Amino acid sequence: MAPTKKPARVRRTPKPGSEKYSLVLPVRNGGDLLLRSIQSIMRQTRRPSEILIYDTESTDGSIEKIAEITESIPLRIVPVRRDDFDHGGTRNAALKAARFPWVLYLTQDAVCADEATVANLFAPVQVNGVVAVYGRQLPHTDATPLAATARAANYGENLIVQNMAQSAKLGLKTWFTSNSFCLWQRKALVAAGGFAEHLILGEDMHAAARLVQAGATVIYEPAAQVFHSHNRSAQYKLRRAI
Repeated sequence: MAPTKKPARVRRTPKPGSEKYSLVLPVRNGGDLLLRSIQSIMRQTRRPSEILIYDTESTDGSIEKIAEITESIPLRIVPVRRDDFDHGGTRNAALKAARFPWVLYLTQDAVCADEATVANLFAPVQVNGVVAVYGRQLPHTDATPLAATARAANYGENLIVQNMAQSAKLGLKTWFTSNSFCLWQRKALVAAGGFAEHLILGEDMHAAARLVQAGATVIYEPAAQVFHSHNRSAQYKLRRAI
């Protein structure tokens, strides 16, 4: 008798709404704003499958309260020495530890604007070639005019498709993204080498640029919204830029 052939495997595309994600938050003394951020995640229609907190020597007691909020979602709190923290390096450690196909990086001062924030962020991921999606950042209610203007300048009302076909029109915006609120396809980001380390800022744009130049697409999805702003002086912003 001839051996029975095994049926060929069929690769199935995940149904919209079924993609699982890891939530990553680098934290240092996040205070009440950190707790509000996590509470806003717990109200989402698309909740994470795990939460990874990378805590750099917090002393304000907020870390101890996180487990009370996250309920049944697996939570890992990873201590980071202050001297060892690095914007790209710490995010790479989380990328390596994450167990799910998508990784959402959120900063401790970003609060989801509504219950559909994450669901809206996932909306474009079914399009072929999309490896990262970042959303709109709205100023906090206590934002200064300078802080509010910065949000409006970088995060408008219209969806933007960022790939090499659009580069002549978009210029530098071709690889613009956010380290405060961005969803990344883990496999693609790992293949691209993750985030550059030992940068003062811009590890997110550096990664997006490599992915886009390799043929991928990044999406700005304005329907996905968080409150996030910093009341910093013009002098501070100038010193950081130079």
